[in-house]
Amino acid sequence: MDSLQNLSEQQCSITYNASRNTTNLNQGTTLLQKSTKRLTLCEESIGDHIKNKIILQSIKEASNNTKLTLSADVITKLKGLLSIHEVNKYMHLPSISKKILEKLTVLGITDLPEYDLTHKEKLDIKCYVEALLREKILDFILRYKSLGGNMKEVLGSNNCNIRKKLFELHEIQMLQWKDKMNELCDQLRADVIKLSTLLNKWKTKSKEFNRINLEKVEYMLLQFEVAQEQAKIIKLTCITRMFKETPVTIDAYKTLNEIIDEKLFATMNEIKEKENLKKEYESLQNTEYSSILNTYLEFCKAVRKKRQILEKL
Repeated sequence: MDSLQNLSEQQCSITYNASRNTTNLNQGTTLLQKSTKRLTLCEESIGDHIKNKIILQSIKEASNNTKLTLSADVITKLKGLLSIHEVNKYMHLPSISKKILEKLTVLGITDLPEYDLTHKEKLDIKCYVEALLREKILDFILRYKSLGGNMKEVLGSNNCNIRKKLFELHEIQMLQWKDKMNELCDQLRADVIKLSTLLNKWKTKSKEFNRINLEKVEYMLLQFEVAQEQAKIIKLTCITRMFKETPVTIDAYKTLNEIIDEKLFATMNEIKEKENLKKEYESLQNTEYSSILNTYLEFCKAVRKKRQILEKL
């Protein structure tokens, strides 16, 4: 039973540790997925920010009109739009309290001039900005190649190096945990088989043990009944032997009982006589007889002392 209990405790401990490791692994996987998702969103946000920044720089370069591609009116409108864009970044401040819905303004400026571009003017600006972007991209590629870079590797890689390293580390951890989980599962299966075998043996032994106990109880009850009957027989036998030991046993008991009664009667009479004498002596106290008796007792004491002295001499 102790070994079975120890095995059950070990089995519970292994199951608890395995479930806890699985829970930790699932939590780690969930956190890693969230982190990866946020990292992807961050990369996309950084990429969009860089793209927008490059496009804005190209628009600013287009407003300089170094190649005289755009007309003066379009350049004026484009510079005005860029100025409005710069002012808008510092014009409005977010409200401190959520209850205030309207935005705060800087220097009391509330209205800005509006510049409307025609469809043709927008197409001209778009074509010019796209040409500048192509030139920038081509210059970047040539410079990157001159520094020893490989564009095929850059174009072939869709993920960030940080994300790759993160996934590589995660895969290694997953393999390690997989091996550990496989070991724990194998050990768990072996322990379960062992536990099942012991439980079956214990069940069989328990049935046999109960059967043996019932047989022993029935045997002990029979022994008790036999001993009870033997005690009754022995008691009756002793009584019978006591009265049948000799033919004159009963007469002897009767005679003995009579003698005891006579002695008891004589003793009671003697006690009564002594009590009567005591009462008589008590009635004679403080009388002439009492004084004579005291004198007699004193003389007796004196005679005994003189006798003792003479015997010593």
